[in-house]
Amino acid sequence: MALKDEIKLLIGKQRKFFLMRVAEVDKSVAMHMLDIKEGTYNKWVMEVVFSALYHRLHEFTMNYKQEAIQMLRRDNQLAAVMLEEHIIRKMKEEVDSGEYNLIRTNIARDVYTRLIGDLDIATVKPADTWEQKIQILMQGGSVSIPQISPPPVQIDRVIDIPVEETAEP
Repeated sequence: MALKDEIKLLIGKQRKFFLMRVAEVDKSVAMHMLDIKEGTYNKWVMEVVFSALYHRLHEFTMNYKQEAIQMLRRDNQLAAVMLEEHIIRKMKEEVDSGEYNLIRTNIARDVYTRLIGDLDIATVKPADTWEQKIQILMQGGSVSIPQISPPPVQIDRVIDIPVEETAEP
């Protein structure tokens, strides 16, 4: 069973806290990073589901540490995308108003540059199937047909047989 299946009942800060603990982040550091008060932590420990999982923390750390780190990274990536969306919205407001504050910062330039770069990436069209190529030819179009060359012949050994020339009768 995967870690996400094991902790599916945990949500919000409780889930992030548990993932951080599985990733071997110290309890006090995780609480500080997530702004969790001691009273909130104590309440969680009293809950049956959280308590049952938390008692198995060592087992989860041994088996799922890498998966926990990946799950935390996905959350961070989602947060970064949402932040980029907020920055773009704010930049648009500044362009509309003519009052430039955020636009002049390096972070705004980086966000804009990355987004424009992503737009310029050429999409790769999947290769046509033989049926699609035949259909194109039937409609009078042209297709590129790859040249198929025979596989190279590998000679394991050379046999030296004398060849006798004979006169034609």
